[in-house]
Amino acid sequence: MFAGLLQDAMILRLSPTDRAALGAQAGAKPFEPMPGRPMREYVTVPPALRERPGELAHWVAQAVAFAGSLPPKAGRPGPRKRAQQRGPR
Repeated sequence: MFAGLLQDAMILRLSPTDRAALGAQAGAKPFEPMPGRPMREYVTVPPALRERPGELAHWVAQAVAFAGSLPPKAGRPGPRKRAQQRGPR
């Protein structure tokens, strides 16, 4: 996931360098879907930036590039595979 929307907030998943750069803009802040529970790689896009499509496109491209550079997430086995791993009951 490289971006998302939650209520009236737009969030982007960015590299540490890009998070710092975007975080320096007024209105940007770390994304917390619940108070006190930040998602550390995500930044809330400032409302003023959403009004500047050219600049927003740059940040979205940065988010796509960063998310694309991450290794695949290890999947959990499905219910049948988990049952086989546990063995017979």
